[in-house]
Amino acid sequence: MSPDESESVTRVNPLVRWFVVGLPLGLLIMGALSFGVYFQKRHAKEVAVSAPSRYAAMLRKDLNLADYQRYLRIFEQEIGPRTKDKPDNIEAAQSFIESTLGFGNMGYQVVRREIELEGRACVYFDVELKGRNSPSRLHLVTARYDGINPRDIAALLCLANAFTGTQHRDTIRFIAWFGGADSDGKFQLDRYRRWMPESEFSSVSTKELLGPDAAEKDALGKLQADELEIRTLADGSGGQ
Repeated sequence: MSPDESESVTRVNPLVRWFVVGLPLGLLIMGALSFGVYFQKRHAKEVAVSAPSRYAAMLRKDLNLADYQRYLRIFEQEIGPRTKDKPDNIEAAQSFIESTLGFGNMGYQVVRREIELEGRACVYFDVELKGRNSPSRLHLVTARYDGINPRDIAALLCLANAFTGTQHRDTIRFIAWFGGADSDGKFQLDRYRRWMPESEFSSVSTKELLGPDAAEKDALGKLQADELEIRTLADGSGGQ
C-alpha cells in the first residue's frame, strides 16, 4: 500500500466510526422525541374530549318549530323505522345523531358508549355541559332513538342545540339511548350507571323527553317548557 492510500484510509476511518456510533444514538433521540410528541397529542386529545368547542356559543340556536319538523322528517322519511329488523336504519340514525351533536354542528364532544343488549352491541350517545359551581350534581336529559316514533330524539336534538355553549350551576348531560325490545320505553338508569363512578356525582336526576306532535297548536310551547324545566333544574331558578 502506498503512503497516499494509507493516508486516505486513515482519514476515512474516523468518519465511519462516528457514523456507526452516531446512528444508534440518533435513532434513540428520535425515538424519545417521538414518544414525547405522542403523549403530548394524547393528552391534548383527552383534554379536548372533556371540553366543548370554543365556538359552541356561536353554534347555539333558539328553539324553533322548523328545526323540530326537519328532524322528524329526517328520521321518518330519510332514515325510516329504527327497529331490530332494520339494522341499516339504526346505523344511519346513529351516524346522524353523532354528526348532528358533534363538534362541527353543535360544538359538543360526543361520547359514544357501547353496551351489550339482546346479543348485540348497542350504542348510547351523550354530550355534557359541565356545571360551573356544582359539577357533581348531574341532570340527565334522555331520549330514545330506536323504534318508530322519532319525536323524542328530535326534541333532544333541538334542546341540545338550545343549550350549546351555555353555562349552568350543575352539570347537564344529554343522552340519546337505545332501548331494544326489553325496554318498557323508560330510560334504564341502572344500566347507564356503569359509566358514572359513585364518587364523581353527589346526586343524579333524570328527565325523559316526550316530543310533541308537530301538528299540535302549541308544539313549540311544549319544547320551550322542557327548556325552562331543564334550566330550572340546572340553575335552581328559571334563569341561566
